[in-house]
Amino acid sequence: MGVIINCFINVLVPQLYQWSHTRFDCDYDIPNELQYFKQTCAHHVTNPEDSILYENNQLNMSELLSHQEFCKNVSNLIHYLSQSVQKRTTINPKACKMCEFKCDHAKVAILFSGGIDSALLALLASKYVESDEPIDLLNVSFERPANSNNFECPDRQTCLNTLEELKTLCPTRRWNLIKIDIPNVELQQKRFDTIRHLIYPLKTVLDDSLGCSLWFASRGLGKCNGKSYKTPARVLLSGMGADELLGGYTRYRKILQRHGWQSLNEELDKDFSKIPSRNLGRDNRVCCDHGRQLRTPYLDENVVEFIRGLAPWQRCWPKEPYPINLGEKLLLRLAAFKLGLVNAACLPKRALQFGSRIANKKENGSDISDRL
Repeated sequence: MGVIINCFINVLVPQLYQWSHTRFDCDYDIPNELQYFKQTCAHHVTNPEDSILYENNQLNMSELLSHQEFCKNVSNLIHYLSQSVQKRTTINPKACKMCEFKCDHAKVAILFSGGIDSALLALLASKYVESDEPIDLLNVSFERPANSNNFECPDRQTCLNTLEELKTLCPTRRWNLIKIDIPNVELQQKRFDTIRHLIYPLKTVLDDSLGCSLWFASRGLGKCNGKSYKTPARVLLSGMGADELLGGYTRYRKILQRHGWQSLNEELDKDFSKIPSRNLGRDNRVCCDHGRQLRTPYLDENVVEFIRGLAPWQRCWPKEPYPINLGEKLLLRLAAFKLGLVNAACLPKRALQFGSRIANKKENGSDISDRL
């Protein structure tokens, strides 16, 4: 009599997460914790003729803050964002990466371009990080042109100016500005050996530029006060999500001009829904490669719920009478201005890949990169 042996083979069915594919228009079955990225704003958008910004005269920030329409929204934004930063700076180990027990080294670092997003995070973080600990500010710059030993870039000057403003507002805080200068030879080597594998399966020019910038920045190896320094921080704060939530991209101005507020509202929803596939997975893998945790205060559930409950003209005003880079993210600029970041509140929007000079403006960010 033959013996029949039943073999049971467990078939592994891969689970497709939203960030593991390059097509952004697919209807993925994403985990519950990411569902709120898929939700759209419920309110119907009409022309804001009752807004004080509808008047054809430019009001300065002090005057805008004196109006009830903005004062309440600015106060609420500061409240929710402060709570978000507090959670992300106080709930972490008391020892840095170098120490086994509680120490007074930096536990929190900030990806710091000096722009409005990172400047506001730095100011709020200083309220909650223990007073005897420094906060590390990570600023990355790439050699341009190649082999020139020139690391001057727009973000470097911006971060120096904003640092002076932070020192004035928080005179007792130790700020460690880490200048991370990356030679072209090192960029090519690390991109080929490590970074391209972390970015995969994303492979556009934009993914290449942002992935490399973030990998070197989160490594945290550079110079602080002229001496070699590597941040011991376990936590990295990032301004991810601020542009999508608060209307920071300059292209929103054209959308509003051509199609009106309803179309702008739909575009804000669309861009926000792309954050998991376009940013979160890639950026998290890149930062975790250095044993650091990326935390994103602007994507806190309470912050997101509050901001997306506002009409688009309550978040930004990308049209006359406000010029480019002032009307964009107007609500966030008013919050920074109210907290004392007077100069940073007026800084122009500058993408990381251009501010650090890793990107070539002649390339299209959506094209496939031949360097990965």
